[in-house]
Amino acid sequence: GVVIAFTTSQHKLTEDSATDGLPANNPIRQPWIWPLPQTWQRGNQTIEFSENVRFDFEGSSSSILNKAVQRYQRLFFLKETHPMIPYNWSTTSTIVAYVVNKIHIQVEDISEELSIETDVSYSLTILAGQYDRVKIKAKTVFGALYALETLSQIVRWSPVHQTFVIPNAPWNIIDYPKYKHRGLLLDTSR
Repeated sequence: GVVIAFTTSQHKLTEDSATDGLPANNPIRQPWIWPLPQTWQRGNQTIEFSENVRFDFEGSSSSILNKAVQRYQRLFFLKETHPMIPYNWSTTSTIVAYVVNKIHIQVEDISEELSIETDVSYSLTILAGQYDRVKIKAKTVFGALYALETLSQIVRWSPVHQTFVIPNAPWNIIDYPKYKHRGLLLDTSR
């Protein structure tokens, strides 16, 4: 036989004007990053993400990376006033400490050839201090693309501050695929 067990838990959800009527106490403490990076550390500061953010490339860039930067300059600033999964604002400061206005991207190999052997690992560091900027280090262009996607999931619209912020700064993320391929299986036969 098959045994199916269900558990229930009760959480008192309080209303907070900061989230415009959304639950303030989201019980999930993990960051809402998909896929969840291999390692991540975060702080409890909130920093503003400037809508005039500049991209700075160390060395050469590539057409793939340049097009991605143009795409993400739009994606970073999509205002999600009623997100499907509200952010757990209780894990970060309500005071905006600094402003991030620069994203530094360092790519070792700007080859645009993608194969099963391509190294798509990256590190993403978001500093909170005097030298506020986002640092992306990747072996290849494709690793930098994954880092930009992760960053786009960290940047949030804050109804309280009426601006885009990075909650829980500083961040230190290192990611790479568990397997050589990245894939998604959807079982739609049920």
